[in-house]
Amino acid sequence: MVESISLSTATEVIEAAEAQAEEIDNPMVITIANSEGNLVAQHRMDGAWLASVSISRNKAYTAAALEMPTHELAEASEPGNSLYGLQTTDDGQIVIFGGGYPLERDGQIVGTIGVSGGAVTQDREVAEAGVEYWNELTGWYDSPALRLSTSWLSTSFIAGEADYQLSGSDLIRLNLVSTCSHRVWGAN
Repeated sequence: MVESISLSTATEVIEAAEAQAEEIDNPMVITIANSEGNLVAQHRMDGAWLASVSISRNKAYTAAALEMPTHELAEASEPGNSLYGLQTTDDGQIVIFGGGYPLERDGQIVGTIGVSGGAVTQDREVAEAGVEYWNELTGWYDSPALRLSTSWLSTSFIAGEADYQLSGSDLIRLNLVSTCSHRVWGAN
């Protein structure tokens, strides 16, 4: 069985997302679900739309049920594409627009976040703040090209530039800007 996100951690992730919602001055509903899409915690900010309560929960559910960010379903669900009508399945719980993301630990989904209350870009921005906090909390940095432990990175390097042979012929060049941040320049 996959470990689930705890209530106390879910509350911390919600607080991080809420701080971003406050920064953009848009009240939101923020939901954290476990890896099976079941509610762990939900917070409705003052002034957030009532409809966002169920929408944010369904975004979190979708991210768990399909193991992917909800915005990745949009194009495939358009008329004529392979997943057209997907949002009408699963008792109407599937959401095909942005604001829902998996929360992973060691390559396993242990929870999800769903955010609703603004434009889709705002929902994604607030949810991504929660995901970023989760990644910092768990010590993992995700990028399409590379997954590194930030705790290993911050204790092993200062600033500079280096080439590392990670496996086989996969060469990654990292520009280490500080002990806590880096950019991936390229990967083969």
